[in-house]
Amino acid sequence: MDVHLYIYDLSNGLARSMSVALTGTYFDAIYHTSVVLNNREYFFGGSGIESTSPPGQGHSYGTPIERRKMGQTQKSIQDWQDFLHRCAESYGVGKYHLLEHNCNTFSDYALQFLIDQRIPAEISSLPSAFLATPFGKMFRPQIDAMYAPNANAGARTEAPITGPTSSSAKEGHPVRETRVSEAFQFLNTPTLAKVFGKIKTQETGLSSDALDNAEAYVQSVISGKAKDSQASATSSLLQTYLETVPLADAFPGLDLLRLLVTNTYFATQLANSPLLGKSVTMSPSEAKAETSTCSVHLKFLANSLVQAKTRTAVGELLDAGLLERVAASLLHDSPTVRSAGLKTIWNTLLLAPTDKVSEDFRVACLASVDALSKREGEGGQGEREERELMRRIVKELMAQGGMETLQMADVLEMDI
Repeated sequence: MDVHLYIYDLSNGLARSMSVALTGTYFDAIYHTSVVLNNREYFFGGSGIESTSPPGQGHSYGTPIERRKMGQTQKSIQDWQDFLHRCAESYGVGKYHLLEHNCNTFSDYALQFLIDQRIPAEISSLPSAFLATPFGKMFRPQIDAMYAPNANAGARTEAPITGPTSSSAKEGHPVRETRVSEAFQFLNTPTLAKVFGKIKTQETGLSSDALDNAEAYVQSVISGKAKDSQASATSSLLQTYLETVPLADAFPGLDLLRLLVTNTYFATQLANSPLLGKSVTMSPSEAKAETSTCSVHLKFLANSLVQAKTRTAVGELLDAGLLERVAASLLHDSPTVRSAGLKTIWNTLLLAPTDKVSEDFRVACLASVDALSKREGEGGQGEREERELMRRIVKELMAQGGMETLQMADVLEMDI
């Protein structure tokens, strides 16, 4: 998987023409950088780690002055998502500092993880070069004051991946201040030939031409050259598919939705389509579905909560029964389902409307996490990360919970 560094000039050329007059030193640009892989751009700012697709759009940094290929990574998309999750605290809301902990700091750290490389020296040295000038020394106290802990006391704690979302919340359904940079996404790309090959063996009544067109559209989304005109037809095709195929066998279609909901244009169409309600409220656990269907349904829920265009609509669809099944996923025999369940619970606690995350749900989650913590694992990095996530979930439940949640935690004497 190729890794690119996108380099922007925040001064739009003014640094070259005015830096000597202002600072006594020549600066070619005021650099902002981001890391691009799998057709998605990742960067760090005041709202934490954000991302946008296609790269170079969906933000206010303008057009890159350079798109530099840095190499190829052997890390998987899931490895990358786990890395971002581990970065959520140190690169979260309120952690940005213009000179000491900025976009370029994150890009440098990310490149080290992906390909064991650093950002160019002319970029990383810019803050120290600026501070060495009389102008920089004069403004250092004001810059530090801007990022002092008390300076951001009233700041929003929203860290959108695809754009602000709170304004789209319907009255009567408050949306919690989002912490999207801390949430999980499932971005692995399926083998389309295999997925559509499976669909073509199922009795759906869908024509080969329609399926071929849908496959071409999904491929265009993956490649970052989405044919938006095909989004509506693909959405209709997937709705027909889910209405036709037995729920236990619906894994291929759900997996496509899990991926497509991360595309902003498709998600916009999906938010206003009956397909969203159909796919969110289905109950694969009650249908004795295969492990793959249970797992991918949870991953679709997690992704649709992260996606700004569907978050509010999904929040409206959450009910007690669905949340009970999400909590119960931690009791599933399959470790794949349990892992997806943990991450979906985490996303729900962070991103779902506050009036939907009930005390009953929090109590059920505590009980399920407690049961999962008592399972004998095989050890290794995966289990350590899972236990760390369990600890974070319990901490979040305790912070959000009322008396019943606190009493349940006391009864369970949880020690994860």
